[in-house]
Amino acid sequence: MRGLGQIYLAGQGLYLIRAMQDRPLLHKMHYQDEIRDFEAKSGSDQTPSAAEMKLAAQLIDAISNPTFEAKAYRDEYRERVMELIEDKSKGNTLKLQPKAARHTTDVVDLMQRLKESVAQTVQKKGNRARALPAQAPAKKAAAGRR
Repeated sequence: MRGLGQIYLAGQGLYLIRAMQDRPLLHKMHYQDEIRDFEAKSGSDQTPSAAEMKLAAQLIDAISNPTFEAKAYRDEYRERVMELIEDKSKGNTLKLQPKAARHTTDVVDLMQRLKESVAQTVQKKGNRARALPAQAPAKKAAAGRR
C-alpha cells in the first residue's frame, strides 16, 4: 500500500489524495456502512403495480433526450459557493437566510403530482417537436460545415 497517498478526514468525509500524471487526484472514500452489496435484498418486498410501472416508463420517455449537451447544464451549487468565497475574500460578511418553517399540514399526493409532471413534460416535448422541423435543416447544414 506504499505510495498510494495520504488519507484525510475532512468534515463528514474521508478522502484519499494521491498523485496521478503529476497532478493531485482526490478520491472520496466510503465507510463500510455506506457500501451496499448489489446482490443484497433491498429490504422491501413490495413490487410496483402495473400502473406505476407504466407511469415510470412514461416519465422516462417524457424527459429523455436523444442528445446530451453538457454545456447546457451548470453546477449552480458550485457557482453559489464560489460567489460566497469571493464575497468573503472581499471582506463582506455572510448573510444567512433563516430556514423556512415546514408546513406539516400539507399532504401531497405524489402519484398525482407525478402524473401532472409527465403530462406537462409530454406537452412541452410536443411543442418542441413541432418547432424542430423549422430548425432542423439549419442544424444539419451547420454540422456539415464542421
